[in-house]
Amino acid sequence: MKRIVMLALAVMVVPLGLWAAPQWRVDQALKDVGQVRQGQAAAAVFVVTNRGDRALEIKPQACCGISVNAPDGLTVRPGARARLEISYATAYLSGDFIKRVAIATNDPKLPETGLTLRGQILAELEIKPELLDFGQVRAGAAARQRLSIVNHSKQRVTLSDLRLKPARCFSLAAHAPAFIEPGQSVQLEVLFMPPDVRGSVWGSLKFTTDLAYLPTRTVPIRAVVR
Repeated sequence: MKRIVMLALAVMVVPLGLWAAPQWRVDQALKDVGQVRQGQAAAAVFVVTNRGDRALEIKPQACCGISVNAPDGLTVRPGARARLEISYATAYLSGDFIKRVAIATNDPKLPETGLTLRGQILAELEIKPELLDFGQVRAGAAARQRLSIVNHSKQRVTLSDLRLKPARCFSLAAHAPAFIEPGQSVQLEVLFMPPDVRGSVWGSLKFTTDLAYLPTRTVPIRAVVR
C-alpha cells in the first residue's frame, strides 16, 4: 500500500515540474515621453514582472539610436520585478517619433514582444524644407525657392556668416535678417542661376547661430539643369 501511495505522489509531482514556466508582464508596453528638446534623450522606464514560477530571461534587441539599460539585470526571479531603461538619441532629429524595441524572452507563451517609446522632438531651430530642391530648371532661366527658419527656443537667435555654395549658381534675393525672435520665423529666398551645362547641380546654404546646441546649420540644395 505504501508503495502505491509513493507512485501516485510521483505521478502528481512530475507534471507540476514540467508545467513550471516564466511569465512576462510589463506595466505599460507603450510610453509617451511627450515633448523632448532636440539633443536630449527621450527616455522612459518600463517595469517588468515575472508572474511565473521559473526565472524569466530577457534579451532586448536595441538598434537605430535606441539604447537599453537593465540596472536590475536581465534575469527576473519568480514574483520579482526588473526595470528596463530605454533611451532614444534625438540629435539632429525633429518632429513626432515612434520607436519600438524588440524583446526576446523565455516565456513559452510570449517568446517575442516589444516596448515602444512615443513622443515629439522639438528642434530649437527648425528649417523647412530640410532639402531645398529646385527640381528641373531650364538652362539660362533663373529660378527661386524659399526657405523658412523657425525659432522654437526661448531666446533671440542671432544669424551670422551666411554662405551659399557654389556662389556662381546660388545667391540670396535679399539680405538675411540678423536675428529671429522666440516663436518667430524668417523667410529666405534663394536664387538659382543655372549653368550652361545640363545635369545635376548640388550646393548648400550654411549659417551660424548663437545657440549652444548645433550652432552651425547646413541645408543641402539640389537642382537639375535641362
